[in-house]
Amino acid sequence: MINKLWDNKIIKHGLLFNYPYGIRNNLIKKYPSKTSSDLITILGQIIDNASNGGKDENIFLGDLLLSFHHPDMIKNNETGKQIEKKFANIFNATRLDEEDIHKPNISYINNNINLDNTGMKQLISNCKSKPDLMFSDKSMLSFKSGIEKNKEINLGSFEFLNVINDTKFTPFRVLKERKRGETINGIKDCGLGSASLLENTYNALGHSNLLSDFINNFDILFSTVFSHDIFFYHKNEDSFEFWYLKHSDLKNIIINDINNKFNKMRWEGNAIRTRSIEEMKKKSILIKKDFNECLDIEFIEKYYAKKMK
Repeated sequence: MINKLWDNKIIKHGLLFNYPYGIRNNLIKKYPSKTSSDLITILGQIIDNASNGGKDENIFLGDLLLSFHHPDMIKNNETGKQIEKKFANIFNATRLDEEDIHKPNISYINNNINLDNTGMKQLISNCKSKPDLMFSDKSMLSFKSGIEKNKEINLGSFEFLNVINDTKFTPFRVLKERKRGETINGIKDCGLGSASLLENTYNALGHSNLLSDFINNFDILFSTVFSHDIFFYHKNEDSFEFWYLKHSDLKNIIINDINNKFNKMRWEGNAIRTRSIEEMKKKSILIKKDFNECLDIEFIEKYYAKKMK
């Protein structure tokens, strides 16, 4: 059934639809949202009601299906912002890259870590780049999207050098993400850009009796930069998959990975990346539903083929 939809030539020429605003208004009335945590709850309700034949719900999910899961679109790396826009519309949220209104609270940093002006500017920039949507109660949410084959998630900018800002870490400040491995306190091939380089960095921190201080600084900075919950949208070939992860659970997963010799972690540029995807899913509120189980494919095809004529 889904292949017939993919092969519809009228629909194929109109991918990434403009959102149907009449349906949007119906859904906003039916599913009012005030806070970021409402998003995952309402999505579950929408999928349940679509499964029971709800027309508005099928149109909304059909829009997501055709815009982001069609074989011609699924690998399009530019769709992330479009996903944010569609969810901002239906959940009555503000996109923060359109309005510079997020002012991060860095008072805890000032009381615990001494950053120079450059480090402070980097920290503020790291903080401001994380939340993507703000809801009516001022709660915020970070949005991530990807395909099933992705084995790694880019969590975004997080300056390693700020974690080791103190002079006691001076030997470690030579580390660069794409630079060859460095020898630090007798430990060869220390670095940031791969599992093996980071494991050596971990050993060098331990050898220098700095591991506890490093983890303490990392905890403080990570809690400040990643202070909002995270929503993941998976562009699967056969199903909708959404998961909502609390920022405190994300931090605990990453700290656990550091304690395991930076397991499944690396830096690329100033961005921190993780492969602990299954651990995140286990801690998340997760919704996964096959298209054929929750959608009226025939209705969606007729609706959007007519809309695109």
